[in-house]
Amino acid sequence: YDSWLELLDDDFEYIVVARGLAQDSKSKFERVLFSSDKSKWKTFIERLKSDYGWAYKYAKTITRRIVGNLRILTTRDSKIKISSSFILIRLEGDEVRENLQYIISGKGEDIMRLYASGELKLCKRTVFIDSPSYPSYNLYFPI
Repeated sequence: YDSWLELLDDDFEYIVVARGLAQDSKSKFERVLFSSDKSKWKTFIERLKSDYGWAYKYAKTITRRIVGNLRILTTRDSKIKISSSFILIRLEGDEVRENLQYIISGKGEDIMRLYASGELKLCKRTVFIDSPSYPSYNLYFPI
């Protein structure tokens, strides 16, 4: 987790947006499900590594992310805008109860900053979930 955190720039923003169709099936809507910044992720990771993070560490889940269709959209000054598509598959459960499976698909847009030193940092990640609702609870680590 620490190496992932090092990839984030100090002004990092993380936003997850749900998209869908309104009841008239003609107009679209978007709503922010959650947002955070680098300090919130740092706090979460510190908690995960503490004795109080047992619910996260030992959860009986398997999460698989498949990322594709990676495209560089624009390069301006020191910033690079990247688009990708993803499918996230999450299985949770144990032998006692029925296994649950969630499939989340969507689009990601990242803005990376290239420093003169050659270092590349993630400034912003916006995730657009295809479903109008978030079909999984307690999915804490970034989509």
